[in-house]
Amino acid sequence: MQNFFEDLWLEFPARYGEFEDSINGWLGAIASKGRTDTVSKFLIVELNKFKLCIPVFKFMNAECYEQEHWASLL
Repeated sequence: MQNFFEDLWLEFPARYGEFEDSINGWLGAIASKGRTDTVSKFLIVELNKFKLCIPVFKFMNAECYEQEHWASLL
């Protein structure tokens, strides 16, 4: 997961499918083990929070920025 958090926010939307696959992989791994301990429950809650953010990623882009905006950011 750390590699997703190290990406620039402008590059991340192109990879949100990978992010979703990673989350689903973790959720599947936890479910397949059938664990109901506190740590597993915590991870499931946190992973589902990330999953709720996925539809917003397609709106994260820099199309509205113009040359002046980029100049002020640098």
